[in-house]
Amino acid sequence: MDVSREKQMAASNEVVPAEGDELVRSIVALTGLPDGSVRSELVEILAMNQESSSQPDLSSMSLDDLRSAMLVYLESIHADMMASGEAGDSDEVTES
Repeated sequence: MDVSREKQMAASNEVVPAEGDELVRSIVALTGLPDGSVRSELVEILAMNQESSSQPDLSSMSLDDLRSAMLVYLESIHADMMASGEAGDSDEVTES
């Protein structure tokens, strides 16, 4: 699915809906990625943040649910990078 630059700009200026399928559609539009790919990634990201073993329901996902899940997801990526040495000394401040 090819999204034109104008369509991406228009989508980025819109208010993002607070929950459910409208939120998912907004995320798909903003990323420009295929719907199925975005939905499967969102399910995986949300699953990292929940305690139950059931599959997350995107139709009831709120913006706060997404924010919380993204924090856990990014912390996981950061920890993996630090463990493998890919991040280097990200805490070190460099001066130019």
